[in-house]
This record gives sequence, structure tokens and C-alpha cells, in this order.
Amino acid sequence: MKFCVALLLLAFSALAADPGESCRTLERRGKRNEANACFKKLAASNSAAARAEGLWGLREYKAANDQFKVAVAQQPTNADLRVRWGRLFLERFNPPEAQTLFKEALEIQPKHAGATLGIALIASDGFDKQAVEFAEQALQLDPKLVEAQELLAKLALEDSNEAKAIELADKAMKMAPDALDAMAVRLAIDLLEDKKPSEWEVRINAINPVYGDAWSLAGHILVLNRRYEEGIAAYKKALELDPNLQSARAQLGMNLMRLGEE
Repeated sequence: MKFCVALLLLAFSALAADPGESCRTLERRGKRNEANACFKKLAASNSAAARAEGLWGLREYKAANDQFKVAVAQQPTNADLRVRWGRLFLERFNPPEAQTLFKEALEIQPKHAGATLGIALIASDGFDKQAVEFAEQALQLDPKLVEAQELLAKLALEDSNEAKAIELADKAMKMAPDALDAMAVRLAIDLLEDKKPSEWEVRINAINPVYGDAWSLAGHILVLNRRYEEGIAAYKKALELDPNLQSARAQLGMNLMRLGEE
């Protein structure tokens, strides 16, 4: 009985720490209708933090931002809230605001793995070599932080170190068998090596058949290797699978311009 109560308390604690996690898990599994229903429930919650996550999931970004403001005002010493708010800004192409929030989270909790990962993600977007250092720090703070491990694999591939990228991606998949971004790294490597069809596309589809992020990453890597037409094709496929991938849409536009297809 005591054990069951402890498990329930742990579950409620996890929910309070990150109310959107269960909804995002559905989304990452490609269950968009179920995820949408989950986010709608959160958006109607009595908790500002939960409402923020729900509105974010429904892509009502301004309203989500407003709710994060309320939530942080209510819980000014909650580092987790600032990290989630920062991730919203990062998704919406505002790295400076995101970085401010990650730094504020680290002032509250200096060893916050999520905030450290956030700094690493910003550094990686700017091709800053410190991205590896920050991602490794995040993993040291939380050895189960799969996203940091996946980021390290992506950074190794961007650095044209395919062997290391494979090693790091495989490690991420050992940490979490559904590490889709690690599989995306392996997919990108197969495309670079002209291995078509790729077993990794099959494995990604088995988990989430509409995971456009995998093809967005592939497009990014192909473009870095000056395989622009293939990169454009990959970005187009990413958007076919997930029309809401605005970062992929932006990259597609820039690379079409690069080939004179205004």
C-alpha cells in the first residue's frame, strides 16, 4: 500500500514539474488527434503553467507566452518554468529571450540540466563550438537526458565526424529506444552515403510515421555538404509530413533562393 502511494505521489510530482510531458509524448508518437485533445485539456486547466503548455501545443504562441508570464510571477523560484518558457522562445526564433530565461533558471538552480541544454541548443544554432561543452555538461548533470546525447550526435555529424556521430546516436538509442533524433542522425548518414532505402526511415516510421523533424535534419546535413537539391527534397518531405515545421519551411525557402528558384 505504501509503495502504491509513493508511486502515485511520484506521478503527481512529475506532472506538476512538466504538465505537458504526456501530451508531447503523444505528439512524438505521431498521435496528433490524441495530442491535440490532451493539449486542449491542459489549456483549460486551473494552473497557469499547464495552460501555457496546452496553448503552446495548440500553437497559440502569444497566449502561451502570456500564461508563462503569469506562471513565473506565481512561482518566481521555479527554474523548470523558466526553462520551458525559454524553449518556447527558442522554438519561435527568439534565441536572445530564450538565453535570458535559461540564465535566470541557472541563477535559481545552478546545476539545472535542462537550462544547460537550452544554452547548448542556442550555441548549436550559431555553430558555436561551446555547444559540445554545454551539452556534455547537461549530460553530466542528468545522465538520462537523451536530448543532450542526441544533440552531441548531431554536432558530431555537423563536424563531418560520421563515426563519432554513429557512436553517440547509438548511445542515445540505448538510453531510449524511441530516440527519434538519434535515428534521424543515422538516416542522414545513410543519405550522405547514398544508402536508399534506409533502414532508419523504416524504424522512424514505425514509431512516428509523420516525424518531419527527421527529414528536416537530413536536409540540414545535406545542405552542409553542398548537396542542395537533395537537401531541398528532404525539406519538402519534412513539410509534407509536418506542415507546421516552420524552421524547415524557412530553410527550404533559403535554399530555393540559393539555386535561383525565387
